[in-house]
Formats: sequence, structure tokens, C-alpha cells
Amino acid sequence: QDLLNIRLSAATRSIAWHAKGDYIVSTSPTASPSRQVIIHRLSRKVSQAPLKKSSASDSIQTARFHPDKPFLFVATKTTIKVFHLIQQTLVKVLPHTGCKWITDMDLHSSGDHVVIGGCDKKLVWLDLDL
Repeated sequence: QDLLNIRLSAATRSIAWHAKGDYIVSTSPTASPSRQVIIHRLSRKVSQAPLKKSSASDSIQTARFHPDKPFLFVATKTTIKVFHLIQQTLVKVLPHTGCKWITDMDLHSSGDHVVIGGCDKKLVWLDLDL
């Protein structure tokens, strides 16, 4: 029996847990632009789309939570954007990654480093200064 069943409007490409365990972020690149990133709060059984103004040209590949701060890292094909979840603002666009097409990313448990992988077999490590 399912403990949790979430229905989305499009196929999910990636999911990631928040370090505290109550949130999951899912990405669906084929969904409508405002629904490509969905944050699910498990304890309340609610979901929300935090990126209302995402453009159609930004095909979102993956997303990760910062382990300590209310930041969401969102990877499109060519950029990494950092959003403040409480203020609902764009904090920073990380410098060019050197990858032709970003396929995955992950954050260090300290939140100070991000690793980005690309379809061109490149692995990029960025030191964050948030």
C-alpha cells in the first residue's frame, strides 16, 4: 500500500529530499513552464509551484534544496539559478558552468559547494559564496 501518492501533470525527471525530511522537490521538464518545479510538503500533504514566472525557453533539468538556508537551486539546460523560497525572489544566477547541457547537480551537505554534470561528459565543481 502506498504511504504517499502524488499525481503530477507530466512525467517526473528528478526528485530530491530536503535535509529536514518534510519536503520533496520534483521536476518535470515537459510540464507547463510554471509547473516544471513542484515542492511537496509531506506532513501537510500539499504541493506548490514556487516558480510562477518561468519562461518556456528554460527547460528545467533538476532542482535541489540548500541544506540549511531557504534556497532552492534550479538547473536549466545552461544555467543554475538560486531562489529564496520565503521571499520568492531570484537570489543569484551562478556563473557559466562550462557544460554544454546540464543534466544533473548536487549540493554538498554544508551547502558551500555544488557539483554539476553535463551530457558532454564534464563535471564542474563550484564554490558558492551565498
